[in-house]
Amino acid sequence: MASFFGSGPLPDWSEIRNWLGKDLPWKLVEQWEKQDDGEWLDKIVRGLMKDRPESAKMETSSLVQIDTVKNAKKLTVTVRLPNNTDMRSLRLFATSERLKVEGLPEQRIHAIRFPCRVFPRTGVAEQKEDRILIHFRRRPADREEVELFIRP
Repeated sequence: MASFFGSGPLPDWSEIRNWLGKDLPWKLVEQWEKQDDGEWLDKIVRGLMKDRPESAKMETSSLVQIDTVKNAKKLTVTVRLPNNTDMRSLRLFATSERLKVEGLPEQRIHAIRFPCRVFPRTGVAEQKEDRILIHFRRRPADREEVELFIRP
């Protein structure tokens, strides 16, 4: 079987580091480029995927999903929560540009940037089964044009 990493040019190491996290011995990875051995990195990645703890395997199914729907006057945010979320510890914080969800399982925090600006104090949240719906009034776009003067 051919190695994935030996089959062509690789993306930038910083991209791979973001995908895989900090578990790889990155000093050795940089030396791998000099050795020109495509199988070496492939074996490490396969080993990392096999040796993941059970909680890391479950993590993909317990991620928070956030959907946004905007219309002319309001923004609706739907937050789908993992099954093991304690609703009493859940807290929502909003600014005009983002929503932060705290109190998720394993002390996780999830944040999302809104597709438009809102008035955060108009936010109304309601729970429906395994999700929370939050409605915000949209903030109109600032169309004011000002002249900027250049200092000598």
